[in-house]
Amino acid sequence: MASSQHHGASLRPLDGKVAVVTGGGRGIGRGGSLRLARDGARVVVATRTAETGEEVAQEIIRQGGEALAVACDVADPEQVGEMVAQSVDWAGTVHILVNNAQSFGGRRRSNPRHTIEDYPEEEWLDILRSGLFGTWYCCRAVFPYMKAQKYGKIINFGSNNGLYGQPLKVGYNTTKEAIRGFTKTVAREWGPHGIRANVVCPALESDAMLDARSRPGSMTADPSVVPLGYFGDPERDGGGLIAFLASEDGDYLSGNTICLEGGWHFMP
Repeated sequence: MASSQHHGASLRPLDGKVAVVTGGGRGIGRGGSLRLARDGARVVVATRTAETGEEVAQEIIRQGGEALAVACDVADPEQVGEMVAQSVDWAGTVHILVNNAQSFGGRRRSNPRHTIEDYPEEEWLDILRSGLFGTWYCCRAVFPYMKAQKYGKIINFGSNNGLYGQPLKVGYNTTKEAIRGFTKTVAREWGPHGIRANVVCPALESDAMLDARSRPGSMTADPSVVPLGYFGDPERDGGGLIAFLASEDGDYLSGNTICLEGGWHFMP
């Protein structure tokens, strides 16, 4: 970033940092990308759909930030490697990784619901590849750069569905809980290299949340289930927490799960 535009205490908290956000073209990924850029980071918007990634990148640029859109299916390790290579070619390194991308099964955004005994194997595999394996692929790809600079922030995404064990979503729930176990291991193995890793479990008005709320009988159908009475905003609330964890203020947090959902996780 051109630091000549900012002086002394006016420096933004993420000036000079480079962030990669997967699933950055919509919902929480978009909100995180916009907030990280506003706080000074150069942002790589990595999305499976090139058009949405480019839209977010251009939005960041119009607001005076720096962004690069890269098409990437995180379920494919070769595409992940190429995406990180493009990011480093563009910005020199990666300081912040936000693993937000997640398929809901069958490459659909429909949040399929199946009993455990009838859950289709292909949906299990699709969800695992994009969520758990995609998170691993991305972490593995940025690790050499974070290790070399003795610094890195990794922000992964779990789910309240996994914490609750919401019925009819066993593939998604299991994947999100596995990401929490993976993240705790990252925090312990890579902590000596100055790398922090945390998990966010959100209840935000994302595209996925809106889709879930439209389903009869969904436990997310009514914001009154949240003690604060509303679902959070992807940019204000989701982006705010992502930016905090990415900043120096979040340096002593690692291996944690943070429930960003207005107290909802304590509800039956």
